[in-house]
Amino acid sequence: MSFPLALAPEQFIPAVGHAVELPLIAEDELVSLLRQAAESELDGLVACLVERGGITCQLKRLPAYKSNHPHHRLYVDDIAAELQKFGANTLASRFRSGRGVLYEEIVRDVAKRLGVLREGDTAEVEKRILQKLAEKYWEGATPEQRTALLRQVGVRDLTLVARPALPAAVITAIHLSGFAAYQLTVIIANAVAHVLLGHGLSLVVNAGLTKGVSVFAGPPGWCLVGFLTAQSIASEAYRVTIPAVVQVAMIRSAIEARHERESKHGAKRFQMPLRWWIVAGSIVALIIGAILTFAR
Repeated sequence: MSFPLALAPEQFIPAVGHAVELPLIAEDELVSLLRQAAESELDGLVACLVERGGITCQLKRLPAYKSNHPHHRLYVDDIAAELQKFGANTLASRFRSGRGVLYEEIVRDVAKRLGVLREGDTAEVEKRILQKLAEKYWEGATPEQRTALLRQVGVRDLTLVARPALPAAVITAIHLSGFAAYQLTVIIANAVAHVLLGHGLSLVVNAGLTKGVSVFAGPPGWCLVGFLTAQSIASEAYRVTIPAVVQVAMIRSAIEARHERESKHGAKRFQMPLRWWIVAGSIVALIIGAILTFAR
């Protein structure tokens, strides 16, 4: 699949393939990020937009969606445009001729709503949002869920289960990249989906990356439920943007985990066993010796 080149800042284009226009901010990092997502990784984000968007969701009325769902990559730009549009609603920018806002504005708006520091780049703010939600999850988690969460990040000190605050090891893992960070993001995203979508995520997808997180598939505790419910009541758009930002953070984390795994596998492919280095060195020495002999 080929995609158009990013346009100059503040240049909007309508997402293609539909009769109802959804203006797309093509240079937004959200667009390039979603284009890298695997098919299954877009499931949760589409569910946020369609299920929580209600009658204001235009995505489900587009021919591209109707013809291709659930093959989300075939209308991935429309997904980005729909989220940009919902972000404009939370920022009281609905008078922009239907145009949305950049994803970074949406993330900072959600961070403000959740009482999270908004400084730094978009990925950093996403991590802080995830940390805030993880703290609420921990407060209402059962001892079994807390134990599983600690084991997920390799913590063996199970006395931490009784502590009221989220352990530092879990916080550190959230702010890192790679396999462990992705798994934690899946756990948080799954809990948020339970609260705001009424169902969890499908942990069948990306089995290689989500292995071992099925213990968290049950409903989250009362603390996270109360926290998210209070935030989403304030605005219909927040019912979309809060879980959507978590889903995008999960997509970003999945891409990072994939790249890290591919880099490690690539490095291993180029690691020649020691015995072969010895053989290669011997051959080179013989060739050089033969050349010097003939040169005499």
